[in-house]
Amino acid sequence: MPDTVVEQIMQFCDTNADHFLQLNLEHKQCRQITLSPEQPELSEYISVLNDMISEYLAEWYPGVSHEIMSNFNIQSYAPGEGFINWHNERGTTQGIIGDRSLVFMTYLNTVPDGPTHFKHQQLRIEAEAGKTVIWPADWTHTHCGEVSETQPKHIVTGWITLDSPHYYPASIQKDDVNLAAQEDILADTHEFVMKYMAHIQKPSGK
Repeated sequence: MPDTVVEQIMQFCDTNADHFLQLNLEHKQCRQITLSPEQPELSEYISVLNDMISEYLAEWYPGVSHEIMSNFNIQSYAPGEGFINWHNERGTTQGIIGDRSLVFMTYLNTVPDGPTHFKHQQLRIEAEAGKTVIWPADWTHTHCGEVSETQPKHIVTGWITLDSPHYYPASIQKDDVNLAAQEDILADTHEFVMKYMAHIQKPSGK
């Protein structure tokens, strides 16, 4: 995300500081404001974000259309605050939450000790001003934020819904698909089974 866009959002936050609500939940503490993609002051951010989403989908799900969902959040975490529990963004298939297909998040400032961790991918994303991350909303991408004890952390985050077909467009030909060789699949399956068996056969220690 361009520096100028990040600066616009930070200025918007300063101007609208009185409209942020303080959340003091057991698993999450922050100040938050909920906005619409139609917010005039954020039009440049939404434009750049839409381009990023389109590029992401061209790589991972070509031919599908997307829409940024009606409500998204700007969140400000003071030192010591955060979303400390492992979680995903679609805990149900019902209602608005069930319509979430992807998640986006843009860091508005750099926080060396405030990365985001993705559990199953064993991936650490550094919090760097302007960096935008897009990922699937389901349990496969369970994540949490590391709480910084030294600096505030500011992010924009929200959700994307997809008009998903049940099949890929005809323009994607069979020859374009890079499938894993059968022996690779069998090797990976064998490795998984052996790890699982070793896990369940560990002595309990009692």
